[in-house]
Amino acid sequence: MDERETVEVGRLGGLGAREVAWGVREVHLGISAVVKRHVDRQTGGLSAPVTATERALTTGIYAVTGFALQHGGHLLGHGLARRRRGHPSVHDGPVGADLLAFYNGLHGHLLEEQDSPLALLMTLRKDGRAVVPDRESLAAAYGPEVSGTLAVLVHGFVESERVWSRERPGAMPGARGSTYAEVLRDGLGTTPVFVRYNSGRGIRNSGAQLAGLLTALVGQWPVPVTRVVVIGHSMGGLVIDVALDEMRDDDGVLRGWAGMVTDFVALGTPWAGHEAERVVARVTPRLREGVAGARWTGRVLQTRGPGVKDLGAGATWLRDGSRPDAGACGPRRVSVVSRLVGDAFPARPANGLGDGVVSIASASADPLCDERVLLRGINHLALANHPDVEVVLLRVLSAPGSTRVEEPRP
Repeated sequence: MDERETVEVGRLGGLGAREVAWGVREVHLGISAVVKRHVDRQTGGLSAPVTATERALTTGIYAVTGFALQHGGHLLGHGLARRRRGHPSVHDGPVGADLLAFYNGLHGHLLEEQDSPLALLMTLRKDGRAVVPDRESLAAAYGPEVSGTLAVLVHGFVESERVWSRERPGAMPGARGSTYAEVLRDGLGTTPVFVRYNSGRGIRNSGAQLAGLLTALVGQWPVPVTRVVVIGHSMGGLVIDVALDEMRDDDGVLRGWAGMVTDFVALGTPWAGHEAERVVARVTPRLREGVAGARWTGRVLQTRGPGVKDLGAGATWLRDGSRPDAGACGPRRVSVVSRLVGDAFPARPANGLGDGVVSIASASADPLCDERVLLRGINHLALANHPDVEVVLLRVLSAPGSTRVEEPRP
């Protein structure tokens, strides 16, 4: 963690501690209000001066505590920063990458607005480090792996590109096992390219940024690109969907890098949205109007980023109300869906549970899908690195899809 990042961590830590203090205050005041009502009924309101004094003291004490925690965190950050000069960026380490991915997923939009050094940018990543999309940097980073076929892997909500290298189920302790990147590189001669982005930003904004990044990537790639495949996990599938749409011309034809995409594989992508976010969206306004403790919870939930809010609606064509034509031009689209529980479990709750995060109905709702693959016993995160999914990828990607071509418009 470098100097600026250390200062920022102190600032955010202080703000978080202050927010917790305010939450405790809200609960305290809520309990006091219940006690006050009970005592007032017993004393005929004679306790009002005492309870008013107690409320004023409580509010003042928590205000001072919150102020001290906030500014104490800020000062601590500045103090520690002096010892962090010359240290590598937190963005480049494995633990930092995961922590930043989680926090950015929840509040990345605020970090971006504040120009925070902890805000994630849309970047290419190789071995955890950012790669500038120019010819010299790409050649240096990918070296002998460079080929004319690119496999672009886009992670999901509160994830980083490290999700693609998580330990496989059933692997020996300490052994990571294969990853999709290794299989695509060694088995198909494809160059895997990882993308990291701020999943707290709106999906449409992230998709537009991805379209620009891949335009630069393909334009600056050291050798001519002949084929591109895109693989998205969870929200990553929605971001890819927007990126492809960004590359359509007025006649609906895919241009640039998007015209080279032969296959689009979505792993557990919530095309029809996520029910949990829809529940949160309905409950949050009610919490903010409720008792003291609930109001604090509602206020915290209200600050969640546009990325997670977009997950409630799913694909942009659902939010816009413009459902695409099944015959639109584009790559072969494959949706990989998982049913976590076995056949002995009742069908309706099993389908609602899906992979433990995304329901089967939502993961199967892409209207342009050419093939839906239902797997069993794989949880949502495991879809990013599982031998059963690997078999599907090898089968699908070993035979390039036939890009659908839209008839010219009159």
